[in-house]
Amino acid sequence: MNRCSVKPYEGKEGYIFISYSHRDKKLVFPIIERLAYDGYRIWYDEGINPGSEWPEIIANHLNDCAACMAFITENYLKSHNCRREINFALMKKKPFVTVVLEPVVMSPGMELQLSVTQSVFKYVLPTEDEFYSKLYEAKFLVECLGQPDRSIRISRPEEYDENWSGGLFSGNDYVKQSFRDEALIAGAEDNAANSRELLSGYEQEPVKKESGAAMTFMPPAPKTYQPQPRTSVPEPAPNTYEPQPRTFVPEPAPNTYEPQPVQTFQTQPAPAVTYQPSVEYTTPTALRRLAARNMTATPMS
Repeated sequence: MNRCSVKPYEGKEGYIFISYSHRDKKLVFPIIERLAYDGYRIWYDEGINPGSEWPEIIANHLNDCAACMAFITENYLKSHNCRREINFALMKKKPFVTVVLEPVVMSPGMELQLSVTQSVFKYVLPTEDEFYSKLYEAKFLVECLGQPDRSIRISRPEEYDENWSGGLFSGNDYVKQSFRDEALIAGAEDNAANSRELLSGYEQEPVKKESGAAMTFMPPAPKTYQPQPRTSVPEPAPNTYEPQPRTFVPEPAPNTYEPQPVQTFQTQPAPAVTYQPSVEYTTPTALRRLAARNMTATPMS
């Protein structure tokens, strides 16, 4: 037996979201069947269709659930997806109950998170009835209670094949990957088979050869690999650089410019001009004018 007999609830009423590791299904599935037998509405990830996006479906059902129940084991604590479910449920402030199925060692961070939840340690309780009586004391589970379903068969843990690996919901937690599309996986396997056939040295399809009126199919000849001759690359010539001799340019002669002496010029004073009155100026009026002219006249050079 590999699948749980409980169909995941899909409706508008309150339900319990089951968080568990698929490696623990032989311990978890009988408890799910007992909860549904007693009338509790249950959703767990057996309701995910192949090819669906797992994170979106899980987040939507966690967001809409009335309560969350986590089954704590060593496998659960090692699963990153299970821890994400706890973080998301506590972030959304969902009523939370943890069922500890075996002795475990929790990290300080996990202890801090689960310290605010209600816990039931199943492995220390002597009987199944005492365990369910303790579990049903959680008041918030009443919102998820409906009509008992006596048609559900409660299986025993040993009836589940722990090593079963067929189908989508196997013990390897294939469903709890971020995305898994079976069509894409099948296409990848076909491509790999085609690649192996091409690498075997034969054509992928037989070659048709015409012989008379009938058509016969002749197997192709195997491909033979012909190694190509290696072409040697000549080594580069050694560096034959020779330094060029240096030529020296003589320095220019120093500047020997000597200033020329300044030429001095000596000017001769202009001779004084004297006026001699002519003989014709003999009248008293003429003499007065001549005297006035001599008094204001300046010698001209």
